[in-house]
Amino acid sequence: MTKPPTSVFFSKQVSDVVKNLSLGRFSKIFLLADTNTLENCWPLLAGHLPEFREEVEILEVPPGEGSKCIEVATQLWATLIELGADRQSVLINLGGGMITDLGGFIASTYKRGIAFYNIPTSVLGQVDAAIGGKTGIDLGALKNQIGTFASPESTIISTEFLSTLPDRELRSGLSEMIKHGLIGSSLLFEQTEELGELTPETVSSLIEEAARVKMVIAENDPLEKGERKKLNFGHTFGHAIESISLESQEPLTHGEAVAVGMMLESLLSKEKLYLSDAESKRIEKALVKFFPGPLKKKFERQVVWSIMQHDKKNVSGKVNCTLLKSIGTASIDNEISEKEFKNVWSQFENFQKWISE
Repeated sequence: MTKPPTSVFFSKQVSDVVKNLSLGRFSKIFLLADTNTLENCWPLLAGHLPEFREEVEILEVPPGEGSKCIEVATQLWATLIELGADRQSVLINLGGGMITDLGGFIASTYKRGIAFYNIPTSVLGQVDAAIGGKTGIDLGALKNQIGTFASPESTIISTEFLSTLPDRELRSGLSEMIKHGLIGSSLLFEQTEELGELTPETVSSLIEEAARVKMVIAENDPLEKGERKKLNFGHTFGHAIESISLESQEPLTHGEAVAVGMMLESLLSKEKLYLSDAESKRIEKALVKFFPGPLKKKFERQVVWSIMQHDKKNVSGKVNCTLLKSIGTASIDNEISEKEFKNVWSQFENFQKWISE
């Protein structure tokens, strides 16, 4: 069983993050970051850690989804052993969703579990990946096939880190914010619709509400037996598309792939759950506004369907999907037949032709 849901602390200032790190009680302190986060975010945090800065051992991995693999996990376990990490050690995961997924997995499995903190530095990490006590790594091209349910000591969110992000990462995180609005907060979706220029400031104003949707759902269903499956909206198609994309010369980010997945699953919601035309058009307009490029990207239909056969949400060999009854209301455990898949894919191809004209 996982621990009770973790506490989540919000602040605009990185200095407030340090107040919530109870590092004095641990024998050794380790920090996991990727190369980009180490360069851009660690200095913001280290400046407020004078008494612990010299004690922190840095574990660095390459940026990108490719680091969420068993080979990197094995290297990190070996490094922890080499550096004398014991069961009273702590791991601080400083980075985006890849780092908190990977770091949580490392911490929850090393010596059967050591303490860890999540300090997400991306929009996607702050509203989704770092919250809810799920960890994981990929198995080949298949997303998050290996993992644990494990809660950090705390997830500490400072929107000051968002100033280090390029525009594409802000946009990628917005995808999960849109998803949270669609599955659980019509007000949040309306606020994302109304966003103009994407900046750290405009996005920061919605972080806490977007994270709240995830927190409430995860607390009600920590082991994903029911309600938590709502969070999979856009991900059955999205994970398959992301897996294919990662093998290409110009891979999509996770959020971009989920945006494409939400478009497809919104079309499917019209067919299976009678999502209204008006609401479907609103969703379409919002996704086209922020993700025109990813929505035009071409994928081989049968390859997408083949990868969807291995989705971890499937039951008894049936492809399983979360769909929408309306904006703000999701429906879990919807089986998709191959016939339904082909039909919605044809609609999506027609949609791509329309937005490309």
